[in-house]
Amino acid sequence: MFKKLLNKKHTFSILRILYEAEEEPYFSEIQKISKIDKSTLSLLLTEMEKYELVSKREDTSDYILPKRYYKLTPKGIETYERYKHLLDVEKDFNNNEMVNSNNSSNIQGDNTIITNSHDIVIKK
Repeated sequence: MFKKLLNKKHTFSILRILYEAEEEPYFSEIQKISKIDKSTLSLLLTEMEKYELVSKREDTSDYILPKRYYKLTPKGIETYERYKHLLDVEKDFNNNEMVNSNNSSNIQGDNTIITNSHDIVIKK
């Protein structure tokens, strides 16, 4: 089920918002930044809390309704960093594929055909 959570549409953006936050954002701030529907955000944060990726703190001091603040747990920080690393690797891989496909066109010289940046074929 943890893998299923990570594959959900907004999970990475919530992790990123919490990771990059200087202070604990409260629910409305997360919703405003992410532009995720409130009910969807609430469900995702609850599920993330269940898997110990985020922790929630409620402040009831000056509010009729408690203000809910969220932050990443150590497990949440590790998950975000690993997730980001995988996305960076995938991005680099895709960029390298594009560069290699752009370099694969044939360039002909007097006695040489270069088929890509690694292969040189000599014509006889």
